[in-house]
Amino acid sequence: MFKTSELKKNFIRWSIVCTICAAPSFVIAYDGFNHMAMILGVIIFICLYTLLNSTETFYRITDAKPNLKKSLKFGYGLKFFQGIIGLSLTFIMSGGKLVKSPVLFFPDFYAGMFSIAFLQKICGMEILQQTHEDRRPSPEPTFSETLAMTLTEGVILSLMILLVCMVVWAILAIYSKFKTKKESKNA
Repeated sequence: MFKTSELKKNFIRWSIVCTICAAPSFVIAYDGFNHMAMILGVIIFICLYTLLNSTETFYRITDAKPNLKKSLKFGYGLKFFQGIIGLSLTFIMSGGKLVKSPVLFFPDFYAGMFSIAFLQKICGMEILQQTHEDRRPSPEPTFSETLAMTLTEGVILSLMILLVCMVVWAILAIYSKFKTKKESKNA
C-alpha cells in the first residue's frame, strides 16, 4: 500500500513545502490566534500529504500520466514561490519587519477569511465576533477553533492549488495531443 522507501523523502519534501506555503497564513493570523493549533494544523497536512504521496497508487497514477505529475509540481511550486516571494517582499518593503499584506498574501488572506466565515455560518463557531455590548472583540479563539480554522483554510488552499493543477494538466494534455499529431504527420 505504501512505498516505505519513499516515506522519509516525501516527509522532508512536504515538511518544507507545507511550512513555506503556510507561512503567509501564519503571518496574517499571528496576532489573535492560537499558535500551537496553527502549527498542529500544518503538521497534520504534512502527514496527510506525505502519506498520500507515498502510496503505490499515487506512484502508479503519476507514472502513467506524466502530465499529471508535471501539473502537480507546477501547482505546488507556484504556491511555494508565492509564499517565499510574498514573505521576502513584505520583509524588504517593511524595513526588516513582517507586516500583513493582503496583496502579497492574496490566496492565504481570502482562504482564511472564507474559512472563518464557513466555520461561523455552517458550524456555528463564534470566531472573531463582537459579542459584548460594549463592542469589545471576542476573546482569542480557542485551540480547537483555531485548529478547525487552520484545517479548513488548508483544505481551501489545497482545492485552489488543485484547480490550478487541473487547468495546467488540461493545457499540457492539449499540447501533447497536438505535438503527437504534428510528429505523426512529419514521420
